[in-house]
Amino acid sequence: MGYDTIEVAGPRIRFDRFFLDEKQCPTDQVLSYYRQIDLRNLDMETVSPVHDVKTEERVFFAFSIDPTPEYRKKALSIVSLEREIRELFPTTGWPFRFDTTIPFIREKFLRKFPPDMRLNRWVARTCFGESPYLYPVFWMSFDDKESLSKFRDTLIRYAKSLGED
Repeated sequence: MGYDTIEVAGPRIRFDRFFLDEKQCPTDQVLSYYRQIDLRNLDMETVSPVHDVKTEERVFFAFSIDPTPEYRKKALSIVSLEREIRELFPTTGWPFRFDTTIPFIREKFLRKFPPDMRLNRWVARTCFGESPYLYPVFWMSFDDKESLSKFRDTLIRYAKSLGED
């Protein structure tokens, strides 16, 4: 799926992807990011089929997995944090564009969602520091349908194997 590294530790999976290096700072773009998911937060009964996604620029493929009801309650509080951040920093493009507000946003985010919470995070590394975010629904996309389908099937099998221990 284009990731540079993938780490698996029990129900936790981490994906890393690198784009730019710090020599290209300052930029409002992502230098790299990592995703951390905990399979216990996902309702594996809701895994969607791999489907086509068409944009004006290209066609790619994706699938999604809904959160468990418990995780949805925790993760949806990101909406209130987004509202608060927009009020405090009306010109910020967070979580898609990055500027000097990122250290303040990160502090607010980590106060509300501390690192020891078992959450699915998407953390962008930027010229201004790390910018964490939560997505209640897990999704994965890629430009090769066969590879994405194999990943999806492997993820389903792995999640089932964790429940059988």
